Amino acid sequence: MQREAAVYVCEDRLTVHPSGLLPEGITLENLKGSHPSVRCNRKLAEAFHTMKYIEGRGQGIKRVLSACRENGNPEPEFSYMSNGLLVTLRPKAHHDAGLDNVEVILDPVDRMIISIMAANPSVSIVGISSESGLSIKSVRHHIDKLRKNGVISREGGKKRR
Repeated sequence: MQREAAVYVCEDRLTVHPSGLLPEGITLENLKGSHPSVRCNRKLAEAFHTMKYIEGRGQGIKRVLSACRENGNPEPEFSYMSNGLLVTLRPKAHHDAGLDNVEVILDPVDRMIISIMAANPSVSIVGISSESGLSIKSVRHHIDKLRKNGVISREGGKKRR
């Protein structure tokens, strides 16, 4: 009987606990390299295929490693717990020399807001709210946090009151 996969979203990481152990012939040591392709969890594989995270069999780990490298994220951590494999994905740390070597961890909402602002530098808080689906209060909170941490700063015209 196959167990359900579990995904844990934490402030500093995303942890995936697929169901079960690695297939025969695959070890933690050869997982990142060349190894036979074995689909252990059909439902998880179908979900990742639907979301276009995998194209087919044998590409999942390679694509995850490549995406992490391209995005500047640390490599995933593969480990075993008593009941199976554990995969931990961590966000990249944002480093700003103006912060005296302090690293700021950006959460997915911060990244989405920064992406919207990068695409349209004159976008308003209301515009970010509309585009992101977040409440105006939530957008303000994240922008305040990003400003406080020196990730973004106000440039240009006067702030309207």
